[in-house]
Amino acid sequence: MKRTGRLTSVGLIFLIKAYFYTTDYIHGVGVSPLEWAISILLLIGVYYLGLHYDRSRYYAGIVRDLFDHSQTMLWTYEWNGDRSFISEGCEAVYGFPREAFESDPNLWLKQVHPSDQAIADEFEIETLNGEQRTARYRIYHRNGSIKWIQNTGNPVYNRKGALEKIIGVTIDVTTEVETQKKLQSVQSAIDEAAIVTMTDASGTITYVNEKFVQISGYSSSEVIGKTHKLINSGFHSSSFFKEMWETIQSGNSWKGLIRNQGKEGCIFWMDATIVPILDSEGKPYEYVSIRYDITEQIESKHHIQYLAFHDQLTGLGNRHAMNTDLDNTMSDRPYHKPLSLLFLDLDRFKTINDTLGHRFGDRVLNSISFILKSFLGDEAKLYRYGGDEFIVLVENGDEEQAVSMAQDMIAACSEPIQIDGCEVYTTPSIGISLFPDHAETSEQLLRMADTAMYAAKEHGRCGYRLYDTFLDEKTSRTAYIERELRKALTEEDFELHYQPKVNLVTMEVVGYEALIRWRHETEGWISPGEFITIAEETDVIFGLGEWVLHQACRDMKQSQKQVAINISPRQFEDPMFLSKIKGIFRQYEIEPSFFEFEITESVMKDKERTQSIVQDLKNMGIHISIDDFGTGYSNLALLSDLNIDVLKIDRSFIQQSNEELVETVIRMGESMGCSIIAEGIETREQAMWLIKRGCSVGQGYWLGKPSPIAKNQTMNC
Repeated sequence: MKRTGRLTSVGLIFLIKAYFYTTDYIHGVGVSPLEWAISILLLIGVYYLGLHYDRSRYYAGIVRDLFDHSQTMLWTYEWNGDRSFISEGCEAVYGFPREAFESDPNLWLKQVHPSDQAIADEFEIETLNGEQRTARYRIYHRNGSIKWIQNTGNPVYNRKGALEKIIGVTIDVTTEVETQKKLQSVQSAIDEAAIVTMTDASGTITYVNEKFVQISGYSSSEVIGKTHKLINSGFHSSSFFKEMWETIQSGNSWKGLIRNQGKEGCIFWMDATIVPILDSEGKPYEYVSIRYDITEQIESKHHIQYLAFHDQLTGLGNRHAMNTDLDNTMSDRPYHKPLSLLFLDLDRFKTINDTLGHRFGDRVLNSISFILKSFLGDEAKLYRYGGDEFIVLVENGDEEQAVSMAQDMIAACSEPIQIDGCEVYTTPSIGISLFPDHAETSEQLLRMADTAMYAAKEHGRCGYRLYDTFLDEKTSRTAYIERELRKALTEEDFELHYQPKVNLVTMEVVGYEALIRWRHETEGWISPGEFITIAEETDVIFGLGEWVLHQACRDMKQSQKQVAINISPRQFEDPMFLSKIKGIFRQYEIEPSFFEFEITESVMKDKERTQSIVQDLKNMGIHISIDDFGTGYSNLALLSDLNIDVLKIDRSFIQQSNEELVETVIRMGESMGCSIIAEGIETREQAMWLIKRGCSVGQGYWLGKPSPIAKNQTMNC
């Protein structure tokens, strides 16, 4: 009844009462006050009864709408079985109208998936026993699809405590279940591959997954409530962690390598990413750390670095270790701190190899290295430079000390060596160079000692020679080559020769490496090892590098094979390097993806600049390879971040048939997703040896010598 209806009813009653009271009044019959009061109360009662009735109808309508228009199925079951109610939501859940359930009370059980029948039966039994229950199970929708539902039954008891009826709600939870399954699949995949931990804003651990437990040796109960200090190995500095916390507390993700220590003291390396979870105000309230165990890669890196910087026969530092140490020692060295370098070569050692065999010769080398190590002790650094050559580096060693040491080494090494009852004699020739007397750079110091050593051999062997007048001759040669280089660059007297890169299995040419050659008008062919070294010591290398790229682009008009170009570390220092590259490609309208830039590990010492330049080159489409891999800096973390395309195994490893080092390089390349190319293949046996170890692409004189582009186009490998 609406408000207007209530007023009309009250008004009508009032008029009727007024009529009778007026008639009584006309006939002289009075109306008592009590009767008036009763009439007024009657009118008020009629009005409020109508109001209550309206409200009841209104709320009943809301409840009915909720029942009939909700996508949720609401139901009741009267305990006496006389009457049950099901809302129209049953059609949204099951696909059947309410009439179908009214005509077949067991329809909901008939639609249960056979695999979940026991769950549905248990739910029915327990709710009929007056228990509050919730169950999830699958049903068949009317259209044949399988749905997940959640059924909840709540008992209602009367005042006497007897079960009166059951009120229930059935909802479709298919989307929720499928989402949960996807999330569980994602979590399972992450848990399988990664180590996951969560902490609160203060760094207290709140969650660790099973993989963390496995690698650390701690149970989850032992770490939850603690901080990551529990697994701190003490390797990183406080500034390392300060920078990490400043990054994540500012709301940014942090990525880096961390060395941790497990419960039993085991060390493991993590490639970690820490992501802050931010609240509505942008402040971190939780941190999620996803880490990958890269211990094997790090150990491989350390192993390969050891192999790359140590001689496999004697265990001494090798040529690369010596070059590195010498560079570091000479860097910004003040003139008042002398340095001496002794270059030792065994006289007529080839005769020992030829007559007694290489294995016997190796044992002689081991004996000589032992004698030298025992004699030198901590006084100097000893290296096996290669073959029968050794180098001694003496910091703060002046001329008098160097000469005395050379004389003592000659005496020690000239003693007979006993091997398997055989007495062997060998003597050393030693060249000496001094800083700052003879040279100011590491290259000069080594070259002067080498020159002095050959002078000692020319003067009868078994002696030493101090570098002296040879310096003028060498300096003159260097200055001459530099002048001629600048002239040749102006007149474009260089040539590009191309050495094929060949698939060792199919013998198909898969690309070329561009190599610069210089035919001087009077001296003929000048070795690249000589003029490129001098170019890199001056600014000539910048013009030389540009000429190589210009010529390679011109040659690309004749051959569409991919070409690899060597990029000098000095070119990376040129601030205009990238813009020059882009300009040359635009000039010749060449697709950059036809080019591969070969860089050496030495450019990685400036991590941020290298990473930026390499990324820009790759964005242009240029492929990047690491030349002479394993002989230099070998920053594994940076190599992974640079996303290098190709690793080239240095020719020295192939010539030495260094199986362990080659296989380690191949495994590391594969783990980083890199292709592997071997340099310096000179025999069929070397090619087959590489194929067996998983390297299928190589280059070398056996596969094809460097030659002009016209010859390479018709080359039959």
